[in-house]
Amino acid sequence: MSTRRRIASMLALIGVLFLGARFFGSSDKLVPATIVYRVPPGTTRLEAEVFAPGTDTPLARFVSVVSTGPTELEQKTRLPPGTHELRITLTGPDGETQARRTIDVVRDARVTVDLVPTTR
Repeated sequence: MSTRRRIASMLALIGVLFLGARFFGSSDKLVPATIVYRVPPGTTRLEAEVFAPGTDTPLARFVSVVSTGPTELEQKTRLPPGTHELRITLTGPDGETQARRTIDVVRDARVTVDLVPTTR
């Protein structure tokens, strides 16, 4: 086999390996995601932790002290794709409130978590 053919074969193999890794790579890579927390008026602090199902070690943590105003707080993070559990603590004039939510994360996801109680 000539040197030119060997080089062409090696380049083709490298190209195939590169494309395979790019399109069929591991699904546990981190992807960018934005979590938007919609909080009730009067909230003074939000603490949220993101967990993989069945684990007790947080993948991400978000703490925000709210002065006045925003009822939506945004957390930009990187997480493995899939379903995750949020454990949230809201602090307001009536003390602390705990909440849990489940979210699904895909690349460039924008997930809104509504924490405002519904009135009936």
